[in-house]
Amino acid sequence: MFNKGTLLTALISTVLCFSPSRLFAQSVGVTYQTHVQNIGWQNWVSDGATAGTTGQSLRVEAININLTNPLPGMHIVYQTHVQNIGWQAAVQDGATAGTTGQSLRVEAIRILLSGSVPAGYHVKYRVHQENIGWGNWVVDSQQAGVTGQSLRLEALEIGVYKDGGGSGVTYSGFASYNFYDGVPATSTYCNLSPTAYGMMVTAFRTDLAQAYESSRGVSACGKQVRVTNTANGASVTLTIIDHSNDYSNNGGQRYLDLSAQAFDVIGNRDSGFIPVTFTILD
Repeated sequence: MFNKGTLLTALISTVLCFSPSRLFAQSVGVTYQTHVQNIGWQNWVSDGATAGTTGQSLRVEAININLTNPLPGMHIVYQTHVQNIGWQAAVQDGATAGTTGQSLRVEAIRILLSGSVPAGYHVKYRVHQENIGWGNWVVDSQQAGVTGQSLRLEALEIGVYKDGGGSGVTYSGFASYNFYDGVPATSTYCNLSPTAYGMMVTAFRTDLAQAYESSRGVSACGKQVRVTNTANGASVTLTIIDHSNDYSNNGGQRYLDLSAQAFDVIGNRDSGFIPVTFTILD
């Protein structure tokens, strides 16, 4: 959540007026620019392109973000954590987050779509940070970047996507959980460590993973997936670290094996299985 209720106030004050029957003439996109140490304001970039620099040890000091082709009343809200200041108040639609002329680094950011947001639309983003490199993709107001370690943001990438559209594949089925101990349950496939992702991980049913990989030409390993428990509406974003060959339960519709820690975020272990929808965030 954004700091001190700033985002909640902005959202509550906005009337949601999207009609599912209304069509877009063009798809919604995002454009953004960064103010960088020793450079100043860079040119605007769009839809997943890199803003900022890497390999030059230069801090991002401020960020502007705006939507392209938005529905009337649709906004993009964002908030930065700044050196010596902490979380600033959220701003929106091209306003400047961060500072200029003060030599202060941006350390983290949160971004969210608000207002007349079409069903299924989300914003995803990731940052390149000092001593860390590129972080994982996060979505919809999740924090990108670490705070409390005095590490500068050096670059970021932002995109808007729609569930089930060209930027993601959506499934419906059931999820269970598994106990990961720092080693993938089956290292044959991804060979990724769950601890590298804070145990927020899942295994993806093998035949579906293979079909995804065949149609997309890329591995599902390391992809982020947004999982929603349809029984209670709770959601979590996870990283696919393995394939799962055990999917005989729930009429053959067991599609995911979440880590126990991830399962706890959206369900109760006592249930054993939960009904879910999930989208692979390409």
